[in-house]
Formats: sequence, structure tokens, C-alpha cells
Amino acid sequence: MPEDICNNIKELQNRIAQACKNTERDSDEITLVAVSKTKPLEDIKTAYNCGQIHFGENRAKELQDKMDDYENEEIQWHMVGNLQTNKIKYMVERVNWIHSIEKSKYLREIEKRASRIDRVINTLIQVNISGEEQKSGCEPSDLKEILKYAQGLDHVRVRGLMGMATFVDPE
Repeated sequence: MPEDICNNIKELQNRIAQACKNTERDSDEITLVAVSKTKPLEDIKTAYNCGQIHFGENRAKELQDKMDDYENEEIQWHMVGNLQTNKIKYMVERVNWIHSIEKSKYLREIEKRASRIDRVINTLIQVNISGEEQKSGCEPSDLKEILKYAQGLDHVRVRGLMGMATFVDPE
């Protein structure tokens, strides 16, 4: 099993490197985030030992538990799931990235909490690019307003956008 994890990481890194080469892009611009939801802590440790340092969770409680159980300064923790205002206070102290910002109120809460401890949190604005009601994210028409609001914040760094495309069967 540990060999499988290492082999999978190496295979993904090779595919990323090839895609970057094909598009004349610097592979250092790409960050592979291993979403470890439902995976045991041992798998995270194995992946880390194979060179993976970015890990994501979609549930705040599971993320907190894994951060508590595996304290490692080098790991970059990402919250990739839907946010709730009451969970932000737990996230700001320890996560490095929050991927699912869809409203200015979340930026406001992150700024408030992060300013108290003088931390800067990297964020991605989640946009509902598919137009599907069951998908989260701001409407594309609201994006400009959210980004404008974020420009005035000192402890929130918007690093990009995140979206979920419509699932299409490749067959």
C-alpha cells in the first residue's frame, strides 16, 4: 500500500510535468493538493514521506483531528469543503488555505479572526461555473464584487478561483 501511494504521487507529478511541458508552462506554478478525506492518518504520513506536502480536507472536524494527530510544520493544510461561519474560528489558527469562499461574509470573518493572531490566510474564491443548483460557489456575476471587497483586506490573500465543472461521462 505505501508503495502504491508513492507510485501514484510520482505518476501524477510526471503527468503534471508533461502537461506543463506541452503548454510551455513552469511546473513550479502548479500545486498538487492531496485531498485525504476518509483516508487514515497513516496514508497521509506515507504520502508526506513520498514528498507530498499539501493536503486537503472537506470537513472541518476531520481536518482539525488530522492536524491534531499529525503536527508537522511543513505540511500545508487546505480546507476544500463548504464553509460555515462558526467553523472559521477553528480554521484560521492553523490552515494555510481555504478553497471554498463564496461570499464576502466569509472573507470578513476570516479577516477578523486572522487579524487577531496576525496571520495571512490564502484563499480561493469558489465560482459556480456549471450553473447547477446543487453546486456551491458564487455566481459569476458576483465575482467582481467579492474580489473588490477582498482587495481591502490585510489578512486574506485571494490566490485564485476554484470551480467544479459539470460531470461528463468520458465514454
